[in-house]
Amino acid sequence: MIKKLFIVSSLCLALVISPYGKAINPDAVAITEAKTYVYYVPGSSYAYHSGRNCWTLKRSKHIKKTTLKKAKNKLKLKPCGVCYK
Repeated sequence: MIKKLFIVSSLCLALVISPYGKAINPDAVAITEAKTYVYYVPGSSYAYHSGRNCWTLKRSKHIKKTTLKKAKNKLKLKPCGVCYK
């Protein structure tokens, strides 16, 4: 019984600790994602891009900048197949 409790508690602890030995802070991950900027073309875009220099944006004239969180949740955009390969 004690051995099973030890194994279960070890597994739970392993899920909370990152590979670098530091506890993962979900709030810090959300803050980082909110401050990451991506680019998209309003009205005709289905994807967000990591930078303005993506070759798929070459002919686009109206490129907008937004946060990664907004691109995923509000605009429902998917990652570009070229930028995020």
